[in-house]
Amino acid sequence: MTTIPLILDFKGRELKGTAIPLEETITDGVPTAYAINLGEEYIGVIHCHPGGWKMDTYQDPEMVDAIGGFLHNWSE
Repeated sequence: MTTIPLILDFKGRELKGTAIPLEETITDGVPTAYAINLGEEYIGVIHCHPGGWKMDTYQDPEMVDAIGGFLHNWSE
């Protein structure tokens, strides 16, 4: 899989970065985890769980939901 360009409108700011699918998490052709960079900064790995999206290091739930929503829409 290729790197996904990440562009979010979050709290009135445009954030740009990348989401890199983690190959070992691909199920039925869809990754369930991505390495996330915003700008040039690595902020962690986001995982899709039955209860929603979670990140291993970044803990702002609104930001995690925004990134997860973007990735969900991208994969459809």
